[in-house]
Amino acid sequence: MTNNIRLAIGIAVPILLTAGVDQVADRAIGQRSAQLTLLLIVLLSTLTLARVLDLRRQQREKDQSGPRSADLTKREKLAASLAGVVLLGSVAFVVVRQVVVETSCRHPAVRVFSDLPYECDIDWKTLDESQINVETDSGGKRTVPIYKKRQPVADENNPKDGTVDFLSRQSGTRQFFACDVEDEQSTKFGGLSVNGTAHWALTRGDKNDVWGWVPEVFLQRGHDGDGDELIRDCTETEQALGGQRYKALSEL
Repeated sequence: MTNNIRLAIGIAVPILLTAGVDQVADRAIGQRSAQLTLLLIVLLSTLTLARVLDLRRQQREKDQSGPRSADLTKREKLAASLAGVVLLGSVAFVVVRQVVVETSCRHPAVRVFSDLPYECDIDWKTLDESQINVETDSGGKRTVPIYKKRQPVADENNPKDGTVDFLSRQSGTRQFFACDVEDEQSTKFGGLSVNGTAHWALTRGDKNDVWGWVPEVFLQRGHDGDGDELIRDCTETEQALGGQRYKALSEL
């Protein structure tokens, strides 16, 4: 029984540590850390397999003078099989989660903001590397502009005209949105998207506390110009909120 408990703990630890590091890195870096997570999975699962093989070697040395126990052989095979499942299953999980899923947003069961149910990844790294002239927050970091109206900007490299607020990474590497709208005209932002985007997401600003629109090219997977399929369409009432002082949607 003791060996079985140790085996269960040895398999559970890689899973728990992998999940923990993935969440911590996701919060700290602001983007999916597939390479780091995958490396941790491989290392921990390999250690589990190595431990099983070492136990088997030790048992063989002890059993040189007599026949081996059939029960022990089954237990060793089970340990190796489960460790292999941990490795392959975890790798498959990360690949599906990081590569196959093409959405920047999630719809968590527990909401941080009742009016902003969609939690989305912002591509802060590309924003920092681009030549776009945007506002900076109190920490000197570049921000995501929020617009009163959904319309093309006059200068894609200097898109400050029409802004009413911004999203600051000081409020979190992820940001939150209420809904989105697809317009007929595309808006370009230098260095973020070749074709621009006609998709805008409604959110609440971090500085002036007003409703406004964010072009979805600022989302982690928004550079192709397509909108995020997870976010619902805005109602007519919500589409008229741009530039207005924040008021709960339930009060409109």
